[in-house]
Amino acid sequence: MRKIYEWSKFHFNPALAQEFMRCVGIYPVGTLVLLESGRLGVVVEPHESSLLTPKVNVLFHARQQVYIRPETVDLSKGVGFGGADCIVRHESADKWKVQPLRFMQLA
Repeated sequence: MRKIYEWSKFHFNPALAQEFMRCVGIYPVGTLVLLESGRLGVVVEPHESSLLTPKVNVLFHARQQVYIRPETVDLSKGVGFGGADCIVRHESADKWKVQPLRFMQLA
């Protein structure tokens, strides 16, 4: 994505490159991510205008090595509004032995 962004200035139509990145997202739906809080979550919905703040279903606490009660966190919202966390990096589902697709929808 970084290269597409960089190349869009000279090699691609910048508007189309931006639209492509918005559609695909930096963190596509189904991506397992580590949050600053130490929780792991699965991206379930991209944010309309901020590619870095999708909705995430959290499922596992990485520091404590335990599954937690799943909940949806909207990373675009602030403290007290269901957000106040941020993505540190994407993670490998194999490394954590979790199946992200199981957590795409909350019951």
